[in-house]
Amino acid sequence: MTLDEWKSMEEGKRVKAEFNIRKPGEGCSGDPQWKKMFVLTKKEKSEAHEDDEDQQVSLLHSSLNAHRS
Repeated sequence: MTLDEWKSMEEGKRVKAEFNIRKPGEGCSGDPQWKKMFVLTKKEKSEAHEDDEDQQVSLLHSSLNAHRS
């Protein structure tokens, strides 16, 4: 048996990979799983809320500095 014969015999035994390539938009239209989906929007922060956060951050920094001393 020659190398070429052996290669052709082995190639016949080998399982080739098959890929299921999806097309754009496949499965999304009419899928009941996604019908109730809606877009979430980010809520704007009020200035009072931002001031509270600034105070919390400054308190956190002061408490961390107290522990380091």
